Amino acid sequence: MTNVRCVACSPEAQPLSSTELSAALASLPHWQLEQRDQISMLVRKYHYADFASALAAANTLGALAETNGHHPELVVSWGTLEVRWWSHKIRAVHELDVALAAACDQLLG
Repeated sequence: MTNVRCVACSPEAQPLSSTELSAALASLPHWQLEQRDQISMLVRKYHYADFASALAAANTLGALAETNGHHPELVVSWGTLEVRWWSHKIRAVHELDVALAAACDQLLG
């Protein structure tokens, strides 16, 4: 897990540059950069044997989000948990999103 606090919610927060985003994606091989409503987001799908396992994983990430004061979009369906990290205030990916995406991989494998 990360000890980073939610600095992405600050009005002074800066989105990652395209070079920084490329480097971040290289360090997060299972994550993709997607655009929705002109907002860049880090996205990953985790796969599970059933709904209960996907829901348990979502609860684990919910605890991570609460600890860090920064919250992803989580979509739980049968056997799948989709996670989207971006910073709402700046409508882009911040370094905290990258750190929390990496923390997701540590927690969920």
